[in-house]
This record gives sequence, C-alpha cells and structure tokens, in this order.
Amino acid sequence: MYYPLAIVVLMFLLGIYLYPQLPAEVPTHWNAQGEIDDYSSREIAVFLIPAISLFVYAIFLAIPRIAVFKRNVDDFYSNAGPGFFTIFMLFMFGVYAFSLLAGLGYELSMTYFIIPALALLFGYMGYIMPTMKRNYFIGIRTPWTLSSDRVWKKTHEMGGKVFMGAGLLMLLTLLVPDYAFWSSIILIVAAALWTMVYSYLEFAREKRGRRKH
Repeated sequence: MYYPLAIVVLMFLLGIYLYPQLPAEVPTHWNAQGEIDDYSSREIAVFLIPAISLFVYAIFLAIPRIAVFKRNVDDFYSNAGPGFFTIFMLFMFGVYAFSLLAGLGYELSMTYFIIPALALLFGYMGYIMPTMKRNYFIGIRTPWTLSSDRVWKKTHEMGGKVFMGAGLLMLLTLLVPDYAFWSSIILIVAAALWTMVYSYLEFAREKRGRRKH
C-alpha cells in the first residue's frame, strides 16, 4: 500500500513548505453553509491532519495482523483494499489542502468541495462493498452480519447499491447549496440505518428458514 503512504508523506511536505507563508491562525472549521466559523493555530492546522492520516495508515497496516477472519481480510487487502485506502487518503489530502488554501487567503466554497468529496468516498465504498467478506473491521459489522456469511453477503450486496445511490443523491443536493450539507448528512445516516435494519431482517429470515427445517 505505497500510494496511501505517499499521499501522507505529500501532506507533510506540503505543510512544511507552506508553513512560513501561513498566518498565525488558519481556518479549520466551516458551518453548514460552508462559511468559516473557527480557526486553529498554524501548528495545529499544518500537522494535525497529516498526523491523523499517518495514524490511520498504521491502523490499516495493523488490521491484517490482528484480524479474526484473517483470510477474508487478506482477500480484501489484495483486491479492493489498496483502492479504498488510496481514495480515503485522497479525501484526507483534499480536506487538508482546502484548509491550507483558505489559510493563504483563497476564497473557496467548502460546500462545493466537501459534498462531491463525500459523494465520491461514499459511492466508492458502495462499489467495493459486495466484494467484502465477513470480518470484524471492514464493512457493515452488525451482530447479524457477523453471525452468518449469508446475511453478510446479502447485506453488503444491498448496501453497495444503497451507498452508491446515496453518493449520487449527495451530488444532486448541490442544486440547493444552502441545504446540501444537512441533506447529505441525512442521506449518510439513512443509508447506514437502513443497512443495519436490513441485516436484521435477513438474519430473521435465515432464522425462520432454519426452524422450518
């Protein structure tokens, strides 16, 4: 997984390069309308997100070593994992670069950045979701999906469609930018809740099938 690590290194290099040019206070938080509403010191703004990204990368590396369903996790890491981790780190890099550019005085719209970025991340998660196999770290992990390979498979096949659909709908929220942020949050929560409910329904269906036999 060299690409995700390269992106983390690039974040540190970019921050170090821009550090002397940044003001003492750098924008680090935006409200639902995409307006700056909080600042952090230059040190925090430059090093916090790269440090968090490096920590997340270390977790990525550690998961296969401690996984219970190791074969399933190894399969994910060999196939969809590198792409997902790269997309995730690109998302972190985008958030980081946006904050630094705002600190340098560029007038940018957080709404028109964060919504497409979330839509891409969420949509890609949906795309790879059907390829995930049962494990305790990656995917829709409910008591019901973890209890059965069948429930896991059915939930992730359905969840993949829901997540990709939610990603597409997030892009459409940009047609009403004043409500785009909260509309996207509602879509994310609704998608997550529905996959949880669906996993229970599939578990209950499987349980009824066992009783009949």
